[in-house]
Amino acid sequence: MDLLEDGFIAGPGHHPKPEVRRILFVMLKRYGKFRIVHPRPSIKLSEDEQSAIVKMNFLIANKQKLFPELELLYTEPVAWLESVDKSADLYTLSMELGAESGEWLLKRARITGFARPHGRL
Repeated sequence: MDLLEDGFIAGPGHHPKPEVRRILFVMLKRYGKFRIVHPRPSIKLSEDEQSAIVKMNFLIANKQKLFPELELLYTEPVAWLESVDKSADLYTLSMELGAESGEWLLKRARITGFARPHGRL
């Protein structure tokens, strides 16, 4: 929370910094002990190197749930999604950051859940 700038806004829903702590607590409590798996984020740095856009795809899974090695299904996207769908929730996190006094602070963030084949998020 210390890395959020004062005017931070989270979406969807245009949530200010004070609401984010509550939302994260409720969301992560639902998983119990969990793990987050992600590939390398996409980072676009501005020319003046004072701002950046970061996009990160990730999945959250309960530590008790197992799923096959995702690398084995890399060339089969439908099979990969079906496998992950049974064990995890998929998200994309898009962030806008700015440099202030040599420190990167988060200005905006938006999290988007992928719809699961059976209709749940």
